Amino acid sequence: VTSDIGKAVLTTKVLLGNDEAILLTLAMKDKNIEVVKTVKKVIQTCQVW
Repeated sequence: VTSDIGKAVLTTKVLLGNDEAILLTLAMKDKNIEVVKTVKKVIQTCQVW
């Protein structure tokens, strides 16, 4: 079980494609440009594909 830690269980790339960061930001309540940039950085940091 511990060997599975850190492995991606789910991915939204199949559903959202290149617009992933934009779509996730639109789904959030706070839509200012800093949130968009932060979400984009988090997604890029966590990408496994």
